Parts: sequence; C-alpha cells; structure tokens
Amino acid sequence: MEQSIFAQWLNETFYAFDSAILGFYHSLAEWGSGFFTPFMKFISLLGEKGLFFILLALTLLFFSKTRKNGFCMLVAIIFGALFTNIILKNTICRIRPFELYESFREFWNFVGAEHAGGFSFPSGHATATTAFMGALVLTANKKWCFLAVPFVILMAASRNYLMVHYPTDVAAGMIVGAVAALCAYGVTSLIFKYLHNRQDLKFCRFVLHSDLKNIFLKTKKR
Repeated sequence: MEQSIFAQWLNETFYAFDSAILGFYHSLAEWGSGFFTPFMKFISLLGEKGLFFILLALTLLFFSKTRKNGFCMLVAIIFGALFTNIILKNTICRIRPFELYESFREFWNFVGAEHAGGFSFPSGHATATTAFMGALVLTANKKWCFLAVPFVILMAASRNYLMVHYPTDVAAGMIVGAVAALCAYGVTSLIFKYLHNRQDLKFCRFVLHSDLKNIFLKTKKR
C-alpha cells in the first residue's frame, strides 16, 4: 500500500503527538493488566459500520415525535460515510499505525485487537458517532449533550486504545462528523419545512403524523 503525500505529511508532522497519546493508552493497558480492554472493545463494537446508530435512527423513524430526529441522524450518518469512507480514506490512503510502525504493532498485539481493514484517516467510528450524536443534539433538547459528548470521547479513546487509529485520525473523524451533522440538519430542516407547508397533501400528512403505535392500535381493533 502506498500512502499519499498528505498521509506522509501527517505521519511526519504529528508523529510526536500521536506517539505520545498512543503511548499513554498503552501504559493504561499495561497498568490495568488489560482490565479496560473488554470495555474498549465493546464501545468500539457499537460504532462498527455505523450499524448500531443506523438501527437506532431507523427505530426513531417509526414514531411521529422522533421522526425528524431519526431522519436527521440517518442523513448525518450517510453524509459522514460518504465524506470519510468513500472520499477521504481512499484519497489520503493513510496506513494504520499497527501496520506501519513496529512499536505500535506491539501495542496492538498487547491489547489483542482485531485487524482493522482499510485506511486509517479519518476514523469512520469517530465520524459516525459524532454525526449521530451531533444530529441528536441539533434536533432534540440540548440536554442530550451530557450523553453525546462523553460517548464521542469514549469512542475516540477506544479506537486509540485498540491501536487501530492515530489520535489525528479520530480528531479528523470528529470534525467530519460534526460537518456531516450540520449538513444533515440543514437538509432535514428544509424537507420538514416543506412537509409542514404542504400538509394539504396526503403524503406529507402521513410522513409527519403517522405513528407505529397508532397503526398497531388500528390493526388490533380490526
């Protein structure tokens, strides 16, 4: 695998920064004798392919009160995947730390992380998590920040702890995820404004007001 010039620049410019933070996580793993590893693997699993977030977003679509939230989250995840997995990863081609540096490979072997395929920059897990949580904060009560921020930080930490991403990868993923959430919020606002303005149309009323609970109750009465 051949890295792009930008990937080489990232490795050279931020090596000391990335190395210091990955070294810290390795020290944490050693200090805890692997105690934190199952938890970090669980957190990381929640962001795998964005499936957990996609399922949550799809579930919210079934209820009228949360439909806008679910739609925005789903669009944010899609934008994030497009920006990160389709465009940036395949353009920058940054090789993962455990594949490029022997010291990081030793750290990776110590925690027993699974092999992560594809390129490293930005982190898809960090992107999906930030996009999902960002959309939640933008479309719901801002009190959700108390859940969103720690979860994004935990996801980023888990990817560094498992040595499958550089800290600069997860930082970039969080930035891309935030942009994806903002873009999704803009698209969602325009679509739902149109739906509200055209409630004379049966389809628009259905999208805004149909609810799985009501449909279930009607079916049960029959």
